[in-house]
Amino acid sequence: FDAYCAPRKNVVFERHRLFNMEKGELTVDAFLVALRNQAANCEFKELDEMLRDKLVFSLRKTSEENLKRTLLEDDALTLETAVKRIQLFENSRRQLAEMSSTSAAVDLVQARKREPEARTREPESRKCQCRGCGQAASHKRTDCPAQGQKCYNCGKRNHFAE
Repeated sequence: FDAYCAPRKNVVFERHRLFNMEKGELTVDAFLVALRNQAANCEFKELDEMLRDKLVFSLRKTSEENLKRTLLEDDALTLETAVKRIQLFENSRRQLAEMSSTSAAVDLVQARKREPEARTREPESRKCQCRGCGQAASHKRTDCPAQGQKCYNCGKRNHFAE
């Protein structure tokens, strides 16, 4: 019954579908599962070698070029070794991204902590002393307590003795 009702399997077409599969944003594990599922229809004699090659060929992003070069330099590369190296690469890239985002968040928090300090600082002009009374120059000259007063030391007006 299955031989009569089930459509015939076209091995060449199934291999075409396999060879045109893209990794995209899939993890190496998810992509390997998809490859194995499709390869089941392809009747390969040496499945592991074909899967290894497909994994290496699927590394197309600029960020994956060094990994691809490293894999190609290994003359004795097996599917297991390729999968382990790609997993390591994916994990380290994910950890690096997390570290970068954490660092950016810390920088943002530190910047926010610094902002209030800048707002509460007194202007440079207020840090100077008043020539009349000697206090911090936080008042206008006309509001100075020494305004109109006579100096006990020299007798002149509008300042106090030092």
